[in-house]
Amino acid sequence: MPIPLRWALIVPFLLQITAAVGVTGYLSWRNGHRAVEDLASQLHEAVSHNVEHKLADFLHPPALVNSLNVDAAERSDLNLTDAAGWQRYLLQQVQRFEDIDYVMFGSPYLGLIGLQDLGDRGFAYRSRDGQWSEHGAIVEQVVNAQGTPSLWQRIWQR
Repeated sequence: MPIPLRWALIVPFLLQITAAVGVTGYLSWRNGHRAVEDLASQLHEAVSHNVEHKLADFLHPPALVNSLNVDAAERSDLNLTDAAGWQRYLLQQVQRFEDIDYVMFGSPYLGLIGLQDLGDRGFAYRSRDGQWSEHGAIVEQVVNAQGTPSLWQRIWQR
């Protein structure tokens, strides 16, 4: 049985159209997939870079403050037994570095000294005696921007 001429012309033409549409669709899907992966990769790199940059900006001031504290102690600019001198020094640091709101210093002679920026309420100066025992008292006193203490004071006993 012979194949009709109509079928002989239409079937190859339909096969070519189907193949062309299929290949075009596949190539479009593959290129779209690559474009999405490329965009996702670029976004990931940009977010990673932003996080690294923000983290470096966030971690730089504390490292700098620690370095300045070590330098001050090593150069003997500040006496390791002078609590008032360290209090003034820590107050200056908290005022100069806007990203830092709490600075601490510890020595076997003074114990722990910390200064916290309380915003509009001033600064909280906290100290713990140099005994380093479980029973050491923590003293907290509010000071103003010049370092003048208020009459308010709180003592914590362990």
